[in-house]
Amino acid sequence: RLRAFAKLDGNRLCADCSEKFPGQICMDFSTLVCMTCSGLHREFQHKCKGISMSKWTANEVKAIEAGGNTKASREWLARWRADG
Repeated sequence: RLRAFAKLDGNRLCADCSEKFPGQICMDFSTLVCMTCSGLHREFQHKCKGISMSKWTANEVKAIEAGGNTKASREWLARWRADG
């Protein structure tokens, strides 16, 4: 289920740097991130797990499916403007 979720349009790029096909999930924000950005999140004590190599509980999968990069962008970047 998580691999299918990662293939959705909004989740195909890292939520932080836009690298293609992120393989990690930041549990604190329910976002898909690349390996480099997951390391940065871990420095802030955020929990990150790999999509394919980690064990997932049913509750974790539900929480991730309720989030995602598109939803996070709407919430966290709602007031951000590219023109400053």
